[in-house]
Amino acid sequence: KGTMNGLNAMGGVVGLNEGIIRGCTLSGSMGSATQDYIGGIAGLNVGGRTAGTIENCTTEKNCTVTGRNTVGGIVGYNLSGGRIQNNTSSANVSGAGRVGGIAGENGGAITLSSTPAGKRRVNGSGSGVGGVIGVNTATGTLSPASGSAQGDVIAADKRLTVRGSSMVGGIAGINRGTLGGTSINCLTNQAAEVRAAAGSAGGVVGAQEGAKAVLRYAKNLGQVTANVGAAGGIVGMNSASSTVENCIGNGSVTSNDGYAGGVASENYGTIRSCSVGTDNRVTLITRNKTAAGAICAVNHKGGTVQGAVLGDHITISGSAFILGAVVGDNSGTVTETEVSQQPIY
Repeated sequence: KGTMNGLNAMGGVVGLNEGIIRGCTLSGSMGSATQDYIGGIAGLNVGGRTAGTIENCTTEKNCTVTGRNTVGGIVGYNLSGGRIQNNTSSANVSGAGRVGGIAGENGGAITLSSTPAGKRRVNGSGSGVGGVIGVNTATGTLSPASGSAQGDVIAADKRLTVRGSSMVGGIAGINRGTLGGTSINCLTNQAAEVRAAAGSAGGVVGAQEGAKAVLRYAKNLGQVTANVGAAGGIVGMNSASSTVENCIGNGSVTSNDGYAGGVASENYGTIRSCSVGTDNRVTLITRNKTAAGAICAVNHKGGTVQGAVLGDHITISGSAFILGAVVGDNSGTVTETEVSQQPIY
């Protein structure tokens, strides 16, 4: 047994990686609650003339990776050009902000396969908390591994719980880059619980931010809850110029004091070709707000909802009294959408 205390970065195997880390395992707990850039395998993974690469590594169950900000089960911060490939983390991960099951912050490329992981928790007392990534920056990408079998690629499975203060997602807390699957590989959240204490909880992403934020071919099958504020089946809040497309919301969503929507609670950007309640029974609960809708509760001025699809397994409940099958309160544009089955109100 030992203790680890670093200065600017700390990794369970390597502090700063500019080379290749392959096939390594963390089997004991590590970290420091007063330090940033903590990773179960590497604190920092740096791209450069040769991309820093971490592949086929594991953090084992019953381990805990602890830090302050930018804390990940595999890597604290994967910088632009860095590669994280086919790793599995079963560690519990805890910190303040930018906390993720694989990476606290990602500016490089992360690829995932559906390798099962153990029962685990990702907990953050601040914002940007995700089952895979805390914060995905504008240069960051998350996608299924090349050659993944057709069907759902489980990024966050049923043995995972994700809890944070705000901007909490089953896969990513905050997305400013590119995240999702392909037309044959849907990146999927099955987490047992995704919960934000202070709002912006999303089944896939807590909050989308900026024009480079694109979320596509993702699915939520898990339970999403915001104690206060926004809750969405795919994304808690979709900001202006951000895009959500070809996503499937098949998990129930509750805001105990705010808006809840099957795709997003509130939309300022674009939601395109998304569906809700097509396979599973979905219940959307909005409390202490006026509006509710199956795709989003509120579509703000400048926001667009296009080509939405509603299944026949949707129930909308709570205290809202402005109800719409697709959108509750619309100040933007709703287009190219046919509604053949009304939700149960």
